[in-house]
Amino acid sequence: MAPSHASAGDLPPFGPAGAGRNGALTEDAASDAWARFPDVRPAPRRVGHRDCETAMSVLVRLSLANGMRDVGHLLRSTPHLRIKQVLNRETRIEVAARLSGFDASGIDAATPTRMTGGQMSVAGVAFSRRGTLPGRTCPACIGKDLQAFSSERIDLRAYRRGWWQVPSISTCPTHGVGLVAACGGCGHALDERVPVGRCRCGAARLPDTAVARDACRHDAWLLGRLGFAPVIVHRQLDAMPPDVAAELCRILGSSAMDERAGSGRQTDAARLAEARSLGWRILLAGDAELERVLDEIVVRNRSRGSVCNTGYGGLHRFLTLNTDPALEPVRDQVLAHARSNVGLSGARARLFGRAVVDGERLSLTQAAKIVGVAESLLANILVALDPDFQLAPSGPTLLDRVQLLGAKDAVQGTMRSTEMKAVLGFDRHMMGLAIERGSLRCLIPPAPGHFGLVWRNDVGRIARLFDRVPVVPTAGLLAPAPFAKAGGVAGAEVMVGVVEGRLLPAGRRQDVAGFQGLLFDPASASELWPVLRGEMPRRRLAEALGWMPQTISELQRRRLLKAEGFEAVRMDAVKSFRSRYASAEEARGWLESPPRGTGPMHALLRAVCGQPVVTGKGVTAFWPRFSMAAKLRPLMRAGANIHAIGFGSRDYPRNRHS
Repeated sequence: MAPSHASAGDLPPFGPAGAGRNGALTEDAASDAWARFPDVRPAPRRVGHRDCETAMSVLVRLSLANGMRDVGHLLRSTPHLRIKQVLNRETRIEVAARLSGFDASGIDAATPTRMTGGQMSVAGVAFSRRGTLPGRTCPACIGKDLQAFSSERIDLRAYRRGWWQVPSISTCPTHGVGLVAACGGCGHALDERVPVGRCRCGAARLPDTAVARDACRHDAWLLGRLGFAPVIVHRQLDAMPPDVAAELCRILGSSAMDERAGSGRQTDAARLAEARSLGWRILLAGDAELERVLDEIVVRNRSRGSVCNTGYGGLHRFLTLNTDPALEPVRDQVLAHARSNVGLSGARARLFGRAVVDGERLSLTQAAKIVGVAESLLANILVALDPDFQLAPSGPTLLDRVQLLGAKDAVQGTMRSTEMKAVLGFDRHMMGLAIERGSLRCLIPPAPGHFGLVWRNDVGRIARLFDRVPVVPTAGLLAPAPFAKAGGVAGAEVMVGVVEGRLLPAGRRQDVAGFQGLLFDPASASELWPVLRGEMPRRRLAEALGWMPQTISELQRRRLLKAEGFEAVRMDAVKSFRSRYASAEEARGWLESPPRGTGPMHALLRAVCGQPVVTGKGVTAFWPRFSMAAKLRPLMRAGANIHAIGFGSRDYPRNRHS
C-alpha cells in the first residue's frame, strides 16, 4: 500500500500529550530531563516499537509513516515545535519519544553520544570515533527485519541499531557479516537521516561481506560488555575498560598478523575484525601464548636483518602511554620481553634478536633504540661526552660500541632537569644558580624550551642534605620564600646558602619534600646579606652597627674603609676597620661607670684619649681601639672585652652558623 503524502494542514488532530503505547511517555513528560517540549503530541500515524533503535531512526520511520519527505519536513509540520529547537541529541530523543509514544529512556540508551575531541559515548563508555560514520549498517539485520515485521509496511520494517555506531566494532556477530559504511552504487557514505538500507543516490545496494565466526568473537564479547548481547567471559579483558581492551586487541592482533590493521573510514572491516579477534584469543590463552607471539615478532625482525617494528607494531608505545592499572600485567610482560631483547649484556648488545658484536658500528637510529632515548637526545649526549663528535653530513651517523656504552652510562647516571626540580623542590632560578655555583653538575645544561640532564649523584647528595634536617613544628618559623623576602635576598640565594653549608635551617616540614619544606628562624633574616653575599648595603650596615648615616661614606672617602662598590660594603673590609678603631658607644661598654648621654661620653674620651681620627657632622667619631683601651684602663670594669665583638645594645650581624 502506497503511503499517502498529506500536507501539514491535512494531518488529523494530534492526540493527548504523552498518550503513547509500548512504554508511554506519561511519566517521562513530567520528568525534568525530558520536559523541553510539553505541548508536542504523538504523530497521527505511528510506527512499531523496536529494541535498541536510535532517535534518528525513529524520526525517519515516523516521517515515512506520515507521508513526509524527510525528517526536516516532519519536524516543520509538528505543532508547537520549531525545527531550530531540535539541534542536539537530547532534544532529538525527546521529540522522537513524544511523536512515537515510546519510552524516552529506551531511546536514550540506544542513541550514541558524539562528543568533541573525536569521542563517542555508547552505553556510558567513551570510544575514539576514528572516522566511524553514523550511517553504518548491517545488511543481514535489514533482511531479518523485512521478514520479522512482515505485517507492517515494507518501508517501515527495518530500523537502525545504536550499536552499529560503536567504533570498536566492525562486524555483526549475530549474522557474521561486516558492517557497511558506504553505498555499493555511488561509493558515498551512508546517511542515518535517510531510511536504513538506502542511499541518497536512490540505490539500495549494500555489499554483503561474510566474516568468519571466529573473527567475530571480539565484537560479540564487546557487545556483551556494553549490554547489547549475551555476556561472554574473558578473564583478562573483563578487568579493563571496554575501549582500552578493544584497542589493545586491535594493536596486538595486527602486530601478530604482521600488518597494520587501522580503524579509519577506509579500513577493511573483515581484516580489522580478524585482527581484534586474534588479539582477543591471544590474551584469552594466557601469558604463555602472549610470550610466544612476542617471540615470533622478534624472530620475524631478525629474519629481515633490520630493526623495523621494534615497538612490537605500536604495542610498546600503547602500553607505555596508557597508564590504566588494569593493563599492568600485559604491560609488565611486554616491557620485560623488550628489555630482554634490547640492551647491552656482556660482550655484545641485542637489538630485538639481532646481535651487535664488538667492532660493529650501529647507526644513530639503532643506538637510540638500544639506549632508550630519542635520536636528538642521544646526539646531544654524545656531543657532551665528546666535543669532537659530529653528525654525518650525509647518510647515517655510525657509532661504535665504546660510544654506545658511554651514552648508556650517561643516561643511567643522569636525570632530566624537570624530574630533578620535582625531587628537590627547585624552580628555574634555583636550578640555574646551583649549576652556576657548581653545587649541581649537569651533562647537558637546560635551555628555554628544552630540558637538561643533571647527574643523579649531585641530586641525591642535595636531597640527603635536606632530609637530614629534623622535622619541627611550623609555628613561628618561615618557609623559604617569605624568609628570603624578609632578608631582602632571592630564594635561590637562600637555597645555595643551605647547600653550601653557610645557612642552617631551623627545621623542615613533614608533608613537603625538598627545599620548599625547609623552615627558618625569622630572627636570622637580618643576617642573610652578610651570610650569603659577604656584603651589605651602606644604609643597612649603618643601621645595624648604630653608626650615623654619613659615616660609611666618610670612611670610604678617607680610605679607612676599603670601597669596592658604591652601594654595598664588603664585610671583610668592615671587620678590618673595626679591628683597628672603636666608637664611643663601644667604649661605653668597657667602663665601670660610663657617663650618661652622648655629649659627656665624647667629652670624657676627648679629655682622656685626645681628638678622634674621624669626626664630622652626621659622622660617628672613632678613636684607635687599643690606644683608647690603654688610656681608659683605670676606668674599665673587670673582664671588659675590648675586641670588636659587640656594640652595646647593637650586635654586629655575624654569621652565627659558620
